[in-house]
Amino acid sequence: MSDQAAPLVVTLTAEHGQKWDAEKKRGAIGTYRPAGSGRRSPFHLVFMPDGVEPGQQVRLTLREIKPDSAGHMMYRGSPAPVAYAEKWRDNGDGTASRVTISTNWLLQESEEGVLETRPLATREWDPPSVRHDLKVVWGVDQVSSFVERVATKIYTQQAEKVTAGQMVWVNTGTREEQGAPEQLPVLQVKVGYGDFGGHKLELVWSDAWTLTADCYFAVNTEYTRENTSYGKLPKWVQAQLLNQYPTCGSCGTVRYNKEETSWCATCRPYRETEQWIVASLTPKRKLELSVEAAKLLGAGSALEGELGVAILKATLDHIGDSWRRDDFVQRWTGYGWYYFCDDAVYGSKLSPAALQILQFLPHASGDGMVEMVAWLSGGHKQNFSDYYAAAQVRGERVQLPVGLQNVVENLAAGRTGLAERLRGGEPDRLLALQEYRGLGDNIDRDSREFREVGNLLVDGDQDYAKALRRIRGLPSRRPAVIAAPAPQQGRAAAWEEPDVPRHQEMPAALDPWQQQLAALKAKLDKDKPS
Repeated sequence: MSDQAAPLVVTLTAEHGQKWDAEKKRGAIGTYRPAGSGRRSPFHLVFMPDGVEPGQQVRLTLREIKPDSAGHMMYRGSPAPVAYAEKWRDNGDGTASRVTISTNWLLQESEEGVLETRPLATREWDPPSVRHDLKVVWGVDQVSSFVERVATKIYTQQAEKVTAGQMVWVNTGTREEQGAPEQLPVLQVKVGYGDFGGHKLELVWSDAWTLTADCYFAVNTEYTRENTSYGKLPKWVQAQLLNQYPTCGSCGTVRYNKEETSWCATCRPYRETEQWIVASLTPKRKLELSVEAAKLLGAGSALEGELGVAILKATLDHIGDSWRRDDFVQRWTGYGWYYFCDDAVYGSKLSPAALQILQFLPHASGDGMVEMVAWLSGGHKQNFSDYYAAAQVRGERVQLPVGLQNVVENLAAGRTGLAERLRGGEPDRLLALQEYRGLGDNIDRDSREFREVGNLLVDGDQDYAKALRRIRGLPSRRPAVIAAPAPQQGRAAAWEEPDVPRHQEMPAALDPWQQQLAALKAKLDKDKPS
């Protein structure tokens, strides 16, 4: 005997069919898709029993009819048998009954009988949860201070309740059991946040500052937090904080966290740079820089800005090529001060007053030494945005420049100094031009040596001392003459022959260079528009 398949029972919602007859309530249809068949599975047409209206939900037993034109099976629905189930019912008097409920094919329910009636139960959930209540008890010192911990057991109370025909447990309250208090020693107090966290590095602290005090006990990972103010902290905690954030010994105006550094945020760059300078700049190198400052000051001719450029421009009269003259002037423009020494002319942003201070570099220390070295950052040309211009010229309080360690390294290695050499000294220039013009006619003016001398005078670094040595090393030269002869007619193709400037006589009390400088100043004053 073969097993018969269980009838297909489904709950559907009726819809209008093409042959729906509202008067006879006939012709309603439904659609059925097997459960779990997926969204792409087809719908099957179901013909409803007579009396079912569109929109009504019914429970039907389906019987296959035949496939439709698309090959999908069509069904005819008939009223399904009555279904029975058990549900709980709250009687409203503290009891509940388990009853049998019947549901017909129109989804109409009826109570068929009572199976059981009993009181709604209550219980207390076990095991309980535990809450630890912590309280800080401050003593006169850390040893006498402790955290009081009380363990409280919390029992959750529950009661039965009928919800949607089901019996469920719901929470109705709690019951607490408080244990004996424990005293745990305070191991550490960490203070932060609030007003204190943002102002702790200020010199004067206010009792009104809000803060949090985290009191650690037992192990360093457990603590309790108190929201309080600085004035309400015990004296021993305040003393610990003052010790942790001492006043900066360098400036004395702010505090610092000694667990992180040894100076305040303002002084730290100065102290670190000071250590770097002391370790890098030897006393000998400091003395060399001091001697350089004295040399520039001893030049006797320190001209500022445009006046220095004008003097340099006027001393290029031995170069006939205007492009070369302009190139030199452009290279030499931009320095704040020009120092005319016997051996060379130097350009620097440092004023004579700054050089006076830098003479004391070998004896300087602390912030003064750091600031002197910081002046030398940013190059030798005048720069209104560098540290020297802001701190020394304008008197502003600015941070130390970035890359100051590189400046110290270059100073220590002798790669830089207080000024930049622009060209040779004026006495050497005048003497070189005089001796150049005094060369005899027996000198081969097309020779390589003669051309090299000419190029040294009109190009390159304007090293007049080197040119003078080359002139004196030329073969078959005549002795130098004091007065310059008339200029030669014509020039060689590969170089230009320098000219000797003529100047008015000056008092004998002035040396030749001072006479030359005074003459140039007089010429500039004469050429100025009235």
